[in-house]
Amino acid sequence: MFKFLWNVGAALFWLFVIGGAGIWLPLTLWWSGGCASEEFERMQSPGATKAVLVEVVNCGATTNWQTNIVVTELQDADERELLVSLDGHPKDLNYVIDWQSDKRVAVTDFDFNHLLSFKSTQRVGDLVEADILPRMIDAQ
Repeated sequence: MFKFLWNVGAALFWLFVIGGAGIWLPLTLWWSGGCASEEFERMQSPGATKAVLVEVVNCGATTNWQTNIVVTELQDADERELLVSLDGHPKDLNYVIDWQSDKRVAVTDFDFNHLLSFKSTQRVGDLVEADILPRMIDAQ
């Protein structure tokens, strides 16, 4: 009888561990989103209606840092547009962000080899017009 109770207890324990992991693990991964993002730098537009945010994205030990340069409305933080995504941490990258007006911003002087993605079109309803210009390298 003792052996039977012992085996039933062991079976219930492992059922709980395996079943719990099957529910807990996907929920934890979904909740965490997989990547962490942290604001590194912020530059407001001349009229203080928008801001360019430089964000550091960390997706874990098997990936490199990613730098996202995003424009956002200060009155509505959900209104965001990605301007440029660069490979590497912003402290290790060169780039220049220059507000030319409340509706126009330039992201320049970054190394083309670090470019992951960029905003390539101007559409009606965009938060800003963006000039995306990598650093020119002299041909030898």
